[in-house]
Amino acid sequence: MRGLLVAQRTALINAFRAHLTEFGIVAPLGPSGVARLIALVRTKEEPLPERAYETLAELAGMIEATHARILTFDARLKRLAAANEASRRLMKVPGVGPVAAGTIHALAGDMTRFKRGRDFAAWLGLTPRQNSSGDKVRIGVITKAGNRELRSLLVMGQLAVLRHALAAPAKASPWLTAMIKRRPRLVVAVAMAAKTARVIWAMLARDEAYRPHRAITA
Repeated sequence: MRGLLVAQRTALINAFRAHLTEFGIVAPLGPSGVARLIALVRTKEEPLPERAYETLAELAGMIEATHARILTFDARLKRLAAANEASRRLMKVPGVGPVAAGTIHALAGDMTRFKRGRDFAAWLGLTPRQNSSGDKVRIGVITKAGNRELRSLLVMGQLAVLRHALAAPAKASPWLTAMIKRRPRLVVAVAMAAKTARVIWAMLARDEAYRPHRAITA
């Protein structure tokens, strides 16, 4: 349900932005940009037709209502995570908050059904697709198989970790520092999410606590 609502909110925001773009009105991407456009519509700062304002105000209300419902599901997931010992341990992993931990608890099931951490990462669609021909192995993009909502939560969480690393590069690990130099930011976040998935598997399949300074074999 949360994933469905997030998709609906995205579609509404895209429509809202598209309608305003027709009148030459744009704003930066992200929540602050949407809030700025909604405020513009509510205050009628621009000389738009009244019917356009009526339609845009209705769209703005739908965006806000959908966002409020998403926050309700977030609160449920937070309660689920707080009540579960394994989820509380997961929240110690950088980039894994209450919503991600609760979603993992709700959707991943028994981790022992995966033989290793890479299998769990593959189930999430975070492993690269391989195209082999003869003795040549070509590594492609990630498969994007599995649950899109859970994969997105892990990637978004690692984007937040990456932003902190870019703000304080001296504290970043050598592996992350090398990745930042070589690859685009989103690619780095996906690689971090895949690595985090392996850590999550090890913690849940082996009933381990998070160990920040010790690599968990996955």
